[in-house]
Amino acid sequence: MVLLKTLTKWGGIAALLLGTVFTLVGAYGLAGGKGITFMSAEGAGLIFSIVGIIVLIGGIAMTHIGFKPSRPNFLFMVLGLCFLIVPLLLGGMGYTLVAAIVAIVFGYSFAAMLFYWLISG
Repeated sequence: MVLLKTLTKWGGIAALLLGTVFTLVGAYGLAGGKGITFMSAEGAGLIFSIVGIIVLIGGIAMTHIGFKPSRPNFLFMVLGLCFLIVPLLLGGMGYTLVAAIVAIVFGYSFAAMLFYWLISG
C-alpha cells in the first residue's frame, strides 16, 4: 500500500512535468506556425497541446489522490493551470481577444486564491 501511494505521488509529478512539456511544445507550434522539426503535419501543434492538457489533468488527479491537498490548494493548482495554458492555446489558435479576457479572469482568480492561501497559512 505504501508503494502504491509513493508511485502515485511520483507518477503524478512526472505526469505534470510531461504534460507541461507537451503543452508548451504544442503551443510553440501553434504560435510559430511551423512548430519544431518532428511536428511537420498541419495541426500537429493543436494535437500536441491537447495531449499535453490530457496528461496534465491526469497528473493533477494523481497528485490529488497521492498528496491529498486541501481544497484551496487543489483549486490553486487548477486555476494556475488555467491561467497559464488556456490563454496560450487560445492565442495560438487566433482568438487573441478571447485569450486576453480569459487570461484576465483566470489571472484575477489565481491572484485571489494566492492571497487567500497566504492569509490562511
